[in-house]
Amino acid sequence: VATGVAVSLDIAGTMQGNAEGSSVSDASVTAVSTTIGTEGGDGNDTIISDGAVISMATDASATAVSVGLAVSGSMEGNVAGEALSDGSATADALATGIDGGTGQDIIDNWSSIYGDVNASAKTVAVGLDVAISIDEGGDASGGALSDASVTANAAASGIDAGEDSDEIDNRGDIALLANSEATGVAVSLDIAGSMKGDAAGNSVSDASVKATSTATGIDGGEGDDTIDNEGTITLMNGIGDDEIDADATAVSVGLTVSGSMEGNAEGEALSDSSATAGVMAVGIDGGSGIDEITNREAIVGNVDSSVSAVGVGVGIGITKEGNASGAALSDASVTASAAATGIDGGGDSDGIDNRGDIGLGAHADATGVAVALTVAGTIKGDNDGKAVSDASAEATSKVTAIDGGSGNDTILNDSLM
Repeated sequence: VATGVAVSLDIAGTMQGNAEGSSVSDASVTAVSTTIGTEGGDGNDTIISDGAVISMATDASATAVSVGLAVSGSMEGNVAGEALSDGSATADALATGIDGGTGQDIIDNWSSIYGDVNASAKTVAVGLDVAISIDEGGDASGGALSDASVTANAAASGIDAGEDSDEIDNRGDIALLANSEATGVAVSLDIAGSMKGDAAGNSVSDASVKATSTATGIDGGEGDDTIDNEGTITLMNGIGDDEIDADATAVSVGLTVSGSMEGNAEGEALSDSSATAGVMAVGIDGGSGIDEITNREAIVGNVDSSVSAVGVGVGIGITKEGNASGAALSDASVTASAAATGIDGGGDSDGIDNRGDIGLGAHADATGVAVALTVAGTIKGDNDGKAVSDASAEATSKVTAIDGGSGNDTILNDSLM
């Protein structure tokens, strides 16, 4: 568990001169958790596991909070202020029951392998700038920027043979669950005000969020591998499970308010939200090389991914006698993917002999909302406002019982799929 909090405050004020303030707040947090039941390491290893259970429970949690506040004020001079808030959180959780490592390994497993991996990352970034001038002719300008970057990765593997040519004989049941959750919130607020001078403000809010979950029952890795499986492989709680395995949420809000009694007023707001959630489960993965894969037991799995993003941009410019202009841009892009494969031969020419039933399911859900609003108002001058809103959402799900991959493969199936 890792937690970071950063708060920055700058206040600049003067009666007759110019006032300029800037505030920078940066919070970066990383949490990493790794669990390995049995590890072969480098070299040619022989691993025999005949215990009852290899059980793994791994959790990684990262939370970051960043707040930047700048306040600038002058009675008779110009005022300028900037507030920057940057928060990033990364959580990586990894669990492997048997890790052969590099070298030509022989792995003989009779134990049941259970893995429960969870990764959670959350970030809140807030940037607030206030610039006020009361002088006759004093200008006020301000800028606020908030950036929230969040990544959560959860990976679970029953048996990972690693590189080189390996032999795997598995007789134990394998049940794996990997869950990732990422949430990012970025808020920028800029207020610029002047009695008789020009007022200009801009706010930028960016939230980038990614959640990834992977589960692999048996992974041959690189090299020419021989894999013989006689244990049931259950991925993500199997068929009928509706729990979200990868969940990403991004919220971005940018608000700019610029006002002047007799001068020009200009306000710009940019809000950008992007979120990606991906989940992948593979029962038996031969990897690259010429592999021989024999499966005699059931492979079941159900994967679900969900992603949502909300982007809001509001630009307001108001003046009594000058010109008023405002611009707002809001962009929300989301991508959700879910893929489940029973047996994957990988690259090169492979031989696959399947005698076990394969039951798989995949579901992906993506939602994007973008809102842009511009308000430009004046009594005697010109006004101009622009608002652009763009929301894109993509959801893909894929289920493959047996995938030979590239090369000239020989596939024999004698079970339900």
